[in-house]
Amino acid sequence: MRILEGQFVFPFGVLTEKGIIQSVKSKGNIAFRVYLPWVKAFNVFEIIYVI
Repeated sequence: MRILEGQFVFPFGVLTEKGIIQSVKSKGNIAFRVYLPWVKAFNVFEIIYVI
């Protein structure tokens, strides 16, 4: 299995649109997880952001 490492850089507008960053319309999140399209979330209660 190949391990992929690195960092993600997301546009501010996308994070605000998804409700991750605080804006006038939304409170924002304390933390979030990003999964690659082929990975399934293990926790039913997790919110998955596909960006």
